[in-house]
Amino acid sequence: KCLNTSCLNGGCATNPINCPPYEPNLLYTTGMNMCRPSRNCSAGKCQYGNVTCSVPTDNCKDSKCDPNTGSCVEYDSTRCKDFCLGVTCSPKNCKQTICNPLNGECELTISSVPSCIQDNPCVPKVCQNDSNTCIDNPYDPDTCTKIYGPPPSCAKWGLNPFFKDCCQILPKCNQQIDTTYLCLLLFCENTTGECLLRDNSAALCPDQFKNGDLCKPLVKCNNDTGGCLYLDKGAECEANKPLPCQDSTCNPITGMCEYTNTSRCIPLSKCYNVSCTNDACTKESCSESDGKCYTNSTTRCLPFNNCTVSTCDSLVGCVDTPFDISTCVNKDPCLVAFPNPNKQGCCDYKPKCESSSDPFCLPTYCDKGGNCVNVNYTEVCPPYQNNSGVVDFCQVLNGCQFSTCSYTPVSCTSTVACKHVQCDPKLGTCVSKDTCVNNLCLSSSCNDATGQCDVSQQVTCSSTYCTNTTCNPSTGTCTVIGSISLSSCPNPSDSCKEVFLNPLKPGCCDERPKCTTTPSQCTTVKCDNGSCVYSSYCSPLHCASVSCLSNPGSSPTCPTIPYKCEPANSCFTASHCVEADKTPYQCTQQPITCTPPDRCFTALCQTNKTNGNPCVYTPIVCDDNNLCTNNTCNPLTGTCSFSNLCVSSDPCMEVSCNASKGCVYTPVKCNDHNACTVDKCFNGSCKYTLISCDDKNNCTDDSCDTSLGCVNVPRLCSNSSSTIDVACGYWICNSSIGCIPITNPCAVNTPISLTTLTASLTSGLIALIVIVVLIVLLGSGGGAAYATFTAGSGSMGTNVNTNPLYQAKGLTGENPLHKPSKS
Repeated sequence: KCLNTSCLNGGCATNPINCPPYEPNLLYTTGMNMCRPSRNCSAGKCQYGNVTCSVPTDNCKDSKCDPNTGSCVEYDSTRCKDFCLGVTCSPKNCKQTICNPLNGECELTISSVPSCIQDNPCVPKVCQNDSNTCIDNPYDPDTCTKIYGPPPSCAKWGLNPFFKDCCQILPKCNQQIDTTYLCLLLFCENTTGECLLRDNSAALCPDQFKNGDLCKPLVKCNNDTGGCLYLDKGAECEANKPLPCQDSTCNPITGMCEYTNTSRCIPLSKCYNVSCTNDACTKESCSESDGKCYTNSTTRCLPFNNCTVSTCDSLVGCVDTPFDISTCVNKDPCLVAFPNPNKQGCCDYKPKCESSSDPFCLPTYCDKGGNCVNVNYTEVCPPYQNNSGVVDFCQVLNGCQFSTCSYTPVSCTSTVACKHVQCDPKLGTCVSKDTCVNNLCLSSSCNDATGQCDVSQQVTCSSTYCTNTTCNPSTGTCTVIGSISLSSCPNPSDSCKEVFLNPLKPGCCDERPKCTTTPSQCTTVKCDNGSCVYSSYCSPLHCASVSCLSNPGSSPTCPTIPYKCEPANSCFTASHCVEADKTPYQCTQQPITCTPPDRCFTALCQTNKTNGNPCVYTPIVCDDNNLCTNNTCNPLTGTCSFSNLCVSSDPCMEVSCNASKGCVYTPVKCNDHNACTVDKCFNGSCKYTLISCDDKNNCTDDSCDTSLGCVNVPRLCSNSSSTIDVACGYWICNSSIGCIPITNPCAVNTPISLTTLTASLTSGLIALIVIVVLIVLLGSGGGAAYATFTAGSGSMGTNVNTNPLYQAKGLTGENPLHKPSKS
């Protein structure tokens, strides 16, 4: 079956079937599938194999054979698919989750940040894990007290969301509370923390004259309304005029009464009581001829520039006032007025909406209402059109840059090799078409499972497609028609294609694109209506010089050297060039806006600053020249406040103000003129505590004298001072115990004569005196003598136990009644 039989010269001749080198397939440019090389003929059919591609070293790549070239190409594998594409992760336990690209699951990681955004320090957010929601846990003043403790006596805790920790010390007394007396202001008494009222007339009525009229001086502040009461001196001038025939007026500039003679008065001088203007703006004098004032000189005030208005003030002279830019008449809502001192009338106008860096791709325009509208490139770029001007929806808009819209072709991929998928330019969608040949010479159909054309019948002619033997698809027979020349080929279907003879393509005639080669990498070529048009690979720029560098094995590069733009001075941002249809280029710059950190600073831009920040911030100086006030500036309003500095947190410390030293702190003096008390100030009150006069000596009587203080008198031990009656002994005193009786046995039944009794009493009294003296000596300076005795230098003999001060403890030299000498 793999032989063709034909009749030649009256006989049968056989020739082997000549199979094409590759499987024929009109879907591809060569007319054959180069990935299916010819193997042999079997059962009357040409058999074709498959090109085997090696496995790529990159695990994320697969390889396949390109039917147009027969070479193996690599493409991205689904094994490395990012499963997180299109996945949106929600917070978990109030922490942001991150998608795992290996499985597409949202997971918590160590670096997961809390999703509770703390946008207000006064309303911190806490997480409720059970509901995965952030709830508000707002602060109140009690919260500040728990964190920072109680505020000072004349302050209170307030909440300020602009403070980092929310809590802010605020004045305790900061509002009017008594509506009956509107001229009184609430203030805080530092020692007690009470809110009290004081006169606030000076602050409510700062102007001593109503509207600068010296004829209407301030009288007082009206407590009923909080307004200012002014005196009208016109009535006073009328009551005090020198002559009844005169008319009286009060001069609002001088506050003086002026009198004018009427026809009822006969003046000695026509200028009598005539007041002429004599101030910083006008000098007048009175003429005796008619008694009228005539101007001698006037002050002419010229403005500093077109944006200042110069007027004359009768007190200070010429005063320059800035021009009110709001008075400029602007009929175009897309223009804004700004002061131009170099233009007559000061008013100048500039566009309200400034264009972007790419005015074509991102245009900005001003609408009828004066609103700046930014237009997206999707509204600017039109649908793609081919060379014939026909809209091609297979080219999708994907961006705009440098005034050029860019488009991306719709990618159509066929999963079946024998079906051709291409984009329909009218619909912009992919359309599939069977590419297998089916006629009398070749009957085939597409196999969706293998992607190959299954040939059911094929007529094979032993010649190439350009020889004179071919199969006639109308009859299905091989016909010799002669050699095919290029002139016999039909004209190309497009002016940018050319015809060539392809022996491997049925019909021999084939088309290929024109203009496919260039002299260098930096040159591009395209076909335009059949002509090859060459251009530079690198597109020119208006804001930079562009060159092209060849790069063998890869695409060439286009290095650029931007044109340099310099700002006018340090108060403008660095200029940049705007790409536009202008030659050679245009630089734009924006003025720097100096914004002070708060309203307690003024900002000024230095035009001559060569490096660093040109903005200079100058703090507002708040000083009332009073050492006893705390001078502060409010950063929110820029106003100065002068709070009392002489405040003591110790109520036992009095505070006063000294003009040269400032705050003077003096302790509160407490004295009840009683030597028996300890005088001390406690919490602002004097406390008097009785002192203890106990000297821990039972041989003294302790008492306190209000003048002398503690008095410790030696105690006299006797029968009268005790319940014990010592008849024949004597008394001694021990500092630890007190009075101790020493008894001796009395003689039994021995008559005692009066003389003997008298002598005994006398001698007993003497002995008692000696004992008392001895005790005193032992209690004071006698300790040294006793110390000499215990050292063994005394000669007391063997009768030491008869010493009433002796206690038998061995010769240790210790005596419980002995007090060592302080010397």
